[in-house]
Amino acid sequence: MAASAAQLIQELRRANPRITLVLNRAYSLLDKVDSHIDVALGESVYSTFDFERKEYRLVAPETYRLQVRWLQEAARRRSGLRVFTLDYWNPADPAGIAKIYREERANGFAPYVTSIDLTNVVNEP
Repeated sequence: MAASAAQLIQELRRANPRITLVLNRAYSLLDKVDSHIDVALGESVYSTFDFERKEYRLVAPETYRLQVRWLQEAARRRSGLRVFTLDYWNPADPAGIAKIYREERANGFAPYVTSIDLTNVVNEP
């Protein structure tokens, strides 16, 4: 299935060279398609929402480091690849939001933080 997905992305790029292609969290495809996409998006890289507990939380450190590595490796392989992150956090916690923005920018990413319902993209404090 992964090979078919990569082939589909490559065909989309060939057929539509001017469209913007964004790959969201498909880390296993990055090394096969990073030369065919414009943006790699990491969702819930540093923080996420725990639906069982109904609360925002940080991603497990090993998962966080792995996602950062995959995204940074893709950016190194393909000059000009934009890497965005989309993390979830409580909009009423500016200190937590500022920490997420700092962390993701330090990784070389273009970060965004939003509420879990995606209705409130929070500007960087």
